[in-house]
Amino acid sequence: MGVTATLNVRIPESLKAHGSQVLERNGISTTQAVRGLFEYMEREQKVPACICTAPVEDRYEKRRAMLKSFAGCAAELPDNWSMGDIRAERLSRLVDGRLS
Repeated sequence: MGVTATLNVRIPESLKAHGSQVLERNGISTTQAVRGLFEYMEREQKVPACICTAPVEDRYEKRRAMLKSFAGCAAELPDNWSMGDIRAERLSRLVDGRLS
């Protein structure tokens, strides 16, 4: 592992105690739990739903959804298609209601 950083977090003592009990029962250290949270956010590029207090319209989430809709579609396209051809096909599918 490269350079490490230290986090200093202030939470109620009872919350720390009860949370630590849950982690201990599951054989997970506080460091492993926090590292897992940060690894999830790095991998998914979003905050876990259990942390969000209200749904937020996220422009990046919209972009991720659009990119996911493109996943696998390249295999269906002819080899000689340009990006313009791909955009035109995508637009025609959206207009025809074949894609959401």
